[in-house]
Amino acid sequence: MHNIGQILLLNSQIVEIKPLKEAVMEKSKNVYDRAMILQNAAKWQAAMAFAKTQGWGFRVYTERDLAGLITRKTTNKPRGTNKPRGTRK
Repeated sequence: MHNIGQILLLNSQIVEIKPLKEAVMEKSKNVYDRAMILQNAAKWQAAMAFAKTQGWGFRVYTERDLAGLITRKTTNKPRGTNKPRGTRK
């Protein structure tokens, strides 16, 4: 795995991780986010073309995609160990 700024080359695939608001127009909240989406779209088009010439894939992940990869099993704390608030004795 090679780290090139925010872009990772992983198993013959270029992966970029972006905030949801900079990847999906419906989630953008202001003019800056919309401008970033347009800029990212142009960048992703160039990245896809480059990846294709190299025989690689290209994928954009958002925090929502990454959250789906994380499971509860990754935590060491057993379930049900939190006491409800207001039950202090």
